[in-house]
Amino acid sequence: MKVLVAGGSGFIGSHLLPSLVGAGHETYNIIRSVDSHLPAGVIPIVGDLRQMKTISIPKVEVVVHLAQSNIRFPDGAEDLLMINSVSAVRLALAATAQGAQKFIYCSTGNVYGANPGPVSESAPLLGGSFYAESKIAAERLLGELKQRIALDILRVYSPYGPGQQAFRLIPDVVRRVLENRAVSIRANGMPVLSPLYVDDAVAGIMARVASQDPTVMNLAGDEVVTIEDIARQAGRIIEREPIFEMLDDAMTGGTAAINERFRMMLGRKCIPLARGLESYISWLRGRA
Repeated sequence: MKVLVAGGSGFIGSHLLPSLVGAGHETYNIIRSVDSHLPAGVIPIVGDLRQMKTISIPKVEVVVHLAQSNIRFPDGAEDLLMINSVSAVRLALAATAQGAQKFIYCSTGNVYGANPGPVSESAPLLGGSFYAESKIAAERLLGELKQRIALDILRVYSPYGPGQQAFRLIPDVVRRVLENRAVSIRANGMPVLSPLYVDDAVAGIMARVASQDPTVMNLAGDEVVTIEDIARQAGRIIEREPIFEMLDDAMTGGTAAINERFRMMLGRKCIPLARGLESYISWLRGRA
């Protein structure tokens, strides 16, 4: 199968591309520069997603839109809108014109807003940030194309694992424990999370590449945990008691998911947080 990826140089994408090639798919990735590093076997398509006219879209069966911007609002408003919303719609239209049969849009659990517990795919899209609203806009606009192309909306929750940027939530918590720095928590335990190890994220996307039926699905781990839980689990692996500092703000919700559709598709349990953190910490130590 011929598969085009947008955002293959990002965290999840850098794990997905080798899996696609390994599975025998003819794999293309949109990159800004010919100097960008790509895994062996991946065919580069040079262009800027913010300027779709610069991109020559190949004839493929499946498109995976992983590209996203999650920079601060308001300074990053234009980038958030162009990458998360506009580029997705433009790419879907261009791919459809070239005969693509399936479009997979990787959204986020943030579209549901902050909730006190896990939510299913039928929960209302409450947003609450410019980032979340840009993802909701893309989901709704892409939905208008569902008569022309099979559409998957995959709402990814708290992905983590080797290669993730240090400032992301779970890497930051782990590094704080490693470096004996304080981890910030709240008395009410918020936010709750459903961390998803990157290998499971890739497994989910790979399964959807092979499926032609459309779906909306939460890609999330099995466990609902707090930041304190993550820090304590990391501490057990590192063999160091975490240091905590208490925040006094009134956060009342988080992003946790009911993942029954995802687990049914995988046909197994997700990788446990303990095992995922062990792999991530081993990777970190190997880079030291």
